[in-house]
Amino acid sequence: NRFLIRFSEFVERKLYTKADALTVHSEGNKEHVINVGASPEKVHVVPNWVDLNRYRKGTNRNSWRRTNDIDDRFMVSFAGTMGFAQGLDSVLEAADLLKNEDDIVFVLCGEGVLKRTVENRVSESGLANVKILPPQDAEDYLALLQTSDVCLVVLHRDLKTPVVPGKLQCIMAVGKPVICLANPASDVPKIIQEAECGIFITNGEPDIFAEAVLSLRNNSETRRCMGQRGRRYAEEKFDRTRNIRAYDEILTSHRPDSNP
Repeated sequence: NRFLIRFSEFVERKLYTKADALTVHSEGNKEHVINVGASPEKVHVVPNWVDLNRYRKGTNRNSWRRTNDIDDRFMVSFAGTMGFAQGLDSVLEAADLLKNEDDIVFVLCGEGVLKRTVENRVSESGLANVKILPPQDAEDYLALLQTSDVCLVVLHRDLKTPVVPGKLQCIMAVGKPVICLANPASDVPKIIQEAECGIFITNGEPDIFAEAVLSLRNNSETRRCMGQRGRRYAEEKFDRTRNIRAYDEILTSHRPDSNP
């Protein structure tokens, strides 16, 4: 409904104009709200944070891996929503290309409107190297990340907004290398490039994705270095205390004068 879209955009611009301050979680989002009409001096970038004491490097071969029959295979994991915004086709196509690599397994955890479609495609294609699991509780999610060899951040190639999924901070905090499949306009590849913590591939190029998986499988030192750099970047940018302090400073600077 074009009328509703225009009305919503009008309300958005009004809110940006009236606000004393605006916070966004990435530079791309800052550019977006400024282009919509926000004053640059009002817009502050405060990244989403992660609890670095909780999300940290753990045992690579932990009980989660044993419980879910992963054994010692090279584990590529995705945990999150299986919906239109993710574009998991490239993951399944890459799994098909690598189905003869017996030591590689793709683990997909979550729910979503396309989960049944993913399950059907895995079954119809006979992808024995893909394991689909339900959403994980907090403890199991942490264990899943810690035992993964590579973690995925996947966004549909048509999604051009500067999205930064919260899972990226968790992956980097536990010191795991990232493979990101997304649109280059997303802010995720910019973060990965700046942190040097993984590989970015435009979603829709499963052959390149498959090559990246093989490359990381064959080079444990590269994986280790990427993971270390990701953790270091998380400590510098995603620390919860640091970012809460940033919000406190923004709120304090706009506090009404108590002596009118």
